[in-house]
Amino acid sequence: TSTMDVGVYDAVTNSLQTIITLNQISISTVNLGDNCYQPPASTCIEEGIFETNVLLPDNPNGYYLQSQIHARNALAMNVTGATSGNGTMVWFAMIPDPAIGQNSSPDFGDYPTDAYFCAGSNKLIQYPVTDADGDSLVWSFTDPYDNGIAFPPSLIPYTSPPSHLTGPFSIDPITGTISWTANVIGNYAMTVL
Repeated sequence: TSTMDVGVYDAVTNSLQTIITLNQISISTVNLGDNCYQPPASTCIEEGIFETNVLLPDNPNGYYLQSQIHARNALAMNVTGATSGNGTMVWFAMIPDPAIGQNSSPDFGDYPTDAYFCAGSNKLIQYPVTDADGDSLVWSFTDPYDNGIAFPPSLIPYTSPPSHLTGPFSIDPITGTISWTANVIGNYAMTVL
């Protein structure tokens, strides 16, 4: 698609303020793999970049932006529900009151092409995130969002016992470095907040 709609909501009342349309400025294919695993050539990530300019009025409540697509596949073994291939993927961002002044958003850098964990080997994954203002970023794991129509969005819970925790599994809250020694081969969902 060449556009993407994003709802802008009041962060306290959850009322829809406006819908903005982002225009696609580029689309590219990200090839995946590392020394641990080389997926088939048909396995890749399609990355689209969308943008627009919007001026939000001052609002002491602040805002949140939310968008979604129906593109979650059925491969993940460690989540329940919404895995039929039409499951919803949700993007969510908080924006403070514009009256407090300009504040940059974190730049998440390039998609990590080596985001694989090989059974029996410890692996570290570091997202290349920076913040131009030098704001403190705090990292944690959370359940994936499913339905973004309502706030808060519903969650896709991890299975119980959580099969994605088959080995030592952690995220550094300051650096965002993920460490895991996987014991079971499979496809797993993991959501970073």
